Amino acid sequence: MFFIAIIGDRKRNGDHEGDAAHVRRLIQTESVKPGDKPVFVSVGCDMGIGKVVKDTCAQLGMPFVEMSCMFHQFGEASSLGAHVQAYLSRNASIYALCQVFYLFVRDARHGIIEDLVSTLTHHPKPQAAVLVYNETNDVIHSVGFEGVTYDEEGVSQQASEG
Repeated sequence: MFFIAIIGDRKRNGDHEGDAAHVRRLIQTESVKPGDKPVFVSVGCDMGIGKVVKDTCAQLGMPFVEMSCMFHQFGEASSLGAHVQAYLSRNASIYALCQVFYLFVRDARHGIIEDLVSTLTHHPKPQAAVLVYNETNDVIHSVGFEGVTYDEEGVSQQASEG
């Protein structure tokens, strides 16, 4: 068993520039590869890419983990620093758990997902694979996908043997 993170910036909704179709295709492609069955991981599954991942896994009967960070304001509101610290800890858990990362960022490059992108870029995990997509779903960063080509939708395909 191995874990695949498919995570998008909170501001990218599931229909942005074909995100939903792209995410569904990633899950379908990863689901049929030979070897261990993947467990898909996402966050913020009430909307956007996280919701597409959750719904697609449910439709295909694939194992799925939602790594959420829910704040409940009982009485005095939590500080922004407490929120940030909790989300950074969530990202550290995702980093520790997953072996493959498909990350969808915004061109503005803001948001808590940027911490995960930065960690994977500056402290790559051994034997981990990372693809980072911009808002038009072009691959802007790749680690661990040597010998892999990308189709017209930016979905990884095994390179053919020559």
